[in-house]
This record gives sequence, C-alpha cells and structure tokens, in this order.
Amino acid sequence: MDFTGQTPFLRAALSGDITVMRLLLDRGADPNRATDAGTTALMAAAGVNWMGGQTFTESKDALMEAVRLCLEKGADVNA
Repeated sequence: MDFTGQTPFLRAALSGDITVMRLLLDRGADPNRATDAGTTALMAAAGVNWMGGQTFTESKDALMEAVRLCLEKGADVNA
C-alpha cells in the first residue's frame, strides 16, 4: 500500500470520517486529488488500501456516506 501524496481528505475518506471530510471541503480541499499512485478518495472510501489492524473505520454506514459524498463532489467512478 502506497500512500505517497495522500491528502487529509483522502485519509478521512479511508476511515469514513464524514465530519472531517465536510470540514475539509468547507476549507477548500480538493476531493478529487489522487495520491501519487492514482488512488482517489472515492477509491479509499470504497476500500482500496484498507488493512485490518492498521486502518480505522467509523462504520460501514459512514463509509457508504463517504462514497456518496465523493460522488456528489464529482469523483470519477472509472478512475
């Protein structure tokens, strides 16, 4: 798993932290900026780079909400 270039928004999406995702959006975060390896926040919310015992998840419902938020913000489902 390569997180080089990950943003705080992507990190929040990875854990389904909607509160932080919305806060970052309010402060101008780019929700579609990818890591150096091409991973997007949508991919992270959908489970890419998730590792048992190393990745914190708010809840499955929160992850689904994170996916929806990414899609609302124009995430490319074909990325």
